[in-house]
Amino acid sequence: MNKAIEEDRKGNYAFACNLYLRSLYYFNQALKDEKDDQRKQWIESRMKKCQERAQQLERSLREVLERRQRRDGGRWATLVELRW
Repeated sequence: MNKAIEEDRKGNYAFACNLYLRSLYYFNQALKDEKDDQRKQWIESRMKKCQERAQQLERSLREVLERRQRRDGGRWATLVELRW
């Protein structure tokens, strides 16, 4: 998740979104194996923050992509190209 935050701060939002989603996968794996309730709560809280940020970035990226497609007359822009 640290790498996702770092890329988010750099403005690499599409890459950061992907890293947040990958972090969710790893947090989910850790949650399955964790026995301590306090640690489970910590993992769940991190997962929630991670999911919220990934969803926020995804919505923003889709909006930017749609605007660029309208501006460019329907030509395809990819999420990889998006950097604000």
